[in-house]
Amino acid sequence: MSNIPGLKTVGLLGGGVIGGAWAARFVLNGVDVKLYDIDPQATRKMN
Repeated sequence: MSNIPGLKTVGLLGGGVIGGAWAARFVLNGVDVKLYDIDPQATRKMN
């Protein structure tokens, strides 16, 4: 559960080292993440 009341979803631009870490942090705290990255291999790297 998020510590921010009402926070259900976040959007992130970039799934590199830092973006991936933020995404993981949010997901582990129960927040849905929408991620956009121009790298065609981003999905493979994030998984």
